[in-house]
Amino acid sequence: MKLTNREFEKEFRELNNFYSMRNPRKIHEFIKKNEGLIKLLNETEPHLLKKFPNGEFELQAHDDITGEGYHKIYLNIFVDDETFNNGIMEGIHEVHGQILPLKRELDLIMELVLMPGVRGY
Repeated sequence: MKLTNREFEKEFRELNNFYSMRNPRKIHEFIKKNEGLIKLLNETEPHLLKKFPNGEFELQAHDDITGEGYHKIYLNIFVDDETFNNGIMEGIHEVHGQILPLKRELDLIMELVLMPGVRGY
C-alpha cells in the first residue's frame, strides 16, 4: 500500500520516537525511495527491544562507494561493553532471522543492515 506524502511524512517523523538518525535528510531520501522500510523498521522495533532492552538504535544512510548515492540503511545497535563482548552478534542474528520474512516480502533484503556498536563510541 503506497502512502500519501502526508502519511509518509508522519510515519517518518514517528521513527524518531525510537531511532536516532545520524543523517536524517539522507535517510529521508532513501526511505522515500523504499517506502517499505518504514514498515520494516516499525516491525523491527519490538524484536530489538526484546533482545537489547538497554540498547540505543541509530539509523545511518550508507554511502555507495561508486558515488551513485545511498543504497542501504545501517541500523546501528549500540550496547554496553559487556553485552557487546558477550553475544551481540547472536542477538543481531536472532533479530535478523525474525525480520527476514518481512524483508523478503517487501523486497528489501539488502536495504537494511543491522550493525553492532558500543555505546559511547
